Amino acid sequence: MDDAKRKAFVVLGVGLLAISWAAILVRLCHAPAMIVAFYRLALSAIILAPWFFFSGTSDYAPRWRRGWGLMVLSGVFLASHFHCWIEAVQRAPVALAVTISSTHPVFVGLLSQLVYGKGFGRARAVGTLVTVGAVAGMMWDPSSWSHGDLYGFLWALGASFFFALYMMIGQRVRTRTGIISYVVPVYGVAASLLMAGAIFRGLDFLGYSPQTIAMFILLALVPTVIGHSSLNWALGHLSATMVAVSVLAEPVGASLLAWAILGERLRGSVIFWGSIILFGIYISSREEIWERGSRRGRVHEGI
Repeated sequence: MDDAKRKAFVVLGVGLLAISWAAILVRLCHAPAMIVAFYRLALSAIILAPWFFFSGTSDYAPRWRRGWGLMVLSGVFLASHFHCWIEAVQRAPVALAVTISSTHPVFVGLLSQLVYGKGFGRARAVGTLVTVGAVAGMMWDPSSWSHGDLYGFLWALGASFFFALYMMIGQRVRTRTGIISYVVPVYGVAASLLMAGAIFRGLDFLGYSPQTIAMFILLALVPTVIGHSSLNWALGHLSATMVAVSVLAEPVGASLLAWAILGERLRGSVIFWGSIILFGIYISSREEIWERGSRRGRVHEGI
């Protein structure tokens, strides 16, 4: 494994650790999901804006018209993902909401086949099946279901679908766009759409408690600026499937944090299925590590 790919895996690991905090921070917010999503993305864009405008990173912005169009579309999918995901976390137990939201590798695989005609390699296919199967086992607990959980499940499923679209577009654009030049416009587009939606629904932007405001800031700094930006950086060096499958480690971290901080019960089945999830990620990563040839050259075709 070369140094560039080793660095990509390290960055991916930091990103996974950071995003595991997202559900906990959302639970500590007392605001509508669309408002939480808006502040998370708007503050993230503001934090990163100096690098975008003053560090010369805008020189790496796409100079191809379709690239800008894809970045706008990526912002649409990111806004949809965050709104659905936060609704799910607010309506269902963290372990259930985050786990169902992490089924996006199924959508990535299906959409990759439909759009690009690109199927899984054998190891990656096995790893994805093992991981998704373990996710299904992790969420299968009849005693945890309630009427409210059903709505959380549906929101989480929507979050999974939109995240798959977001990841696939990110891989296409990131091969020809600098990381800051990608995430700042995308976060800005997503925040603008959420602001428009909040205004349409008549939601309040002000008047929240100091704790909720602090959570808005932490959501921007930790899981978004550090977490999602790390995933976006990794998309420029690893496949969308690899990154998407790796994000399945989030339910494990989020469940442990929910147990330690929120007092949510951590069942033995969570530990069991979580171990299988990590094993599935390991199987998938083996193919990524030993994959030969230049993926970047292949991805450039057809842009």
